[in-house]
Amino acid sequence: MKYIDAKSMLDGEYLEAFSTAEAYGLMMNIDSRELDDKLMNLIDLFTTAKKRGRPVDKVIGTNTESFCREYFETSLSPAQKAKRAAAVIFRYCAFAFAFETLILLFSWEESYTAADIMSIKTDVTGYIVGIVIACIYTLILRYVIRPLFSKHRFISLKSSYTVCGIFIAVVVAVSLLFPYDETSLSVPAAALIGITGVYLFTYEAAKLIIRYRKTGSVSNPERREEKCIEIELCDRRAVTIVAGAYRKRNDRLIMKGKAPLTPDEVMKKIRRSNLISRAVTVAAAAYIAYSCVSYTVRTTLEEGIMSGLLFLAALAVIEGAIMWFFFFSPKSSVRSETRILKKCRDLGVDIFKYEKMLDESGYDDEEKLENDDIL
Repeated sequence: MKYIDAKSMLDGEYLEAFSTAEAYGLMMNIDSRELDDKLMNLIDLFTTAKKRGRPVDKVIGTNTESFCREYFETSLSPAQKAKRAAAVIFRYCAFAFAFETLILLFSWEESYTAADIMSIKTDVTGYIVGIVIACIYTLILRYVIRPLFSKHRFISLKSSYTVCGIFIAVVVAVSLLFPYDETSLSVPAAALIGITGVYLFTYEAAKLIIRYRKTGSVSNPERREEKCIEIELCDRRAVTIVAGAYRKRNDRLIMKGKAPLTPDEVMKKIRRSNLISRAVTVAAAAYIAYSCVSYTVRTTLEEGIMSGLLFLAALAVIEGAIMWFFFFSPKSSVRSETRILKKCRDLGVDIFKYEKMLDESGYDDEEKLENDDIL
């Protein structure tokens, strides 16, 4: 959820009001991206009010729960309801397509013919039970939990724990009512993969066509703007952490009777640390690439081409995800530190002055990072 990073900018009555709205939104069971957008808009509203010195009750009124109902429970048009339903079906199909494809690949044998592939069956009972659980949970949430919380003014972030407990209870109850050993429905795996694959392709193609007609481009400018804001918040937090760490280090040096580090010395240490981190990243990437290739060649020679390809795909997904998360993601510490150093160099300031500039400027959703700083 992208609003989590921005939430740290709120405090006092603004954070209290936002927490109430957040709890109410989580109980609405709406699409995660839609919830993110609504909560990010609230953060923008509260941060603007905070900068202008406007109290919360002047922004949303004295009754926070009434505001939440009006804000989150807006009536949806038939087109919006259809769009939300299509997105829910897309998530189910994406999971089924990925899971069944992996199962089929790992059970693959080189001697398989087209008839053998079509004869492979898969049990769809789990998918059906999952849909039943989701429907029951949605009905309980909409017609029992939400009215109960609203009536008794019990809206708080802790309420979400109760909702989670009810969801677990529904899962257990459905599992007891429909034992897996007694209920089984098998269909051809290839047919399930084909149907879900067609739906995924159609859904994505329709999104691209609609977006192109509206904006004249297949890229999503709103999503790119969201990433820019997320990365900016990440960099702001990194600046605070790094500057704070060197301030504490200087305090310790002063307590020991030694001279503190000058801003120039601090910047040299940060640049040296960043250079080492980038070198480690390159070395780790090279080692992982070598390992993937060597193990894939060995597996191919010992067990065949298909086994080698499957092994390579598994390694690429697992190792690639690890490398992306720790080193190559725009929000990784290495890339964040690199962007901060570049920004300091461009502005001609040290990290302490840059931190002060960020504190004075505050957060503004019109501020964007340059494309070169992000990608």
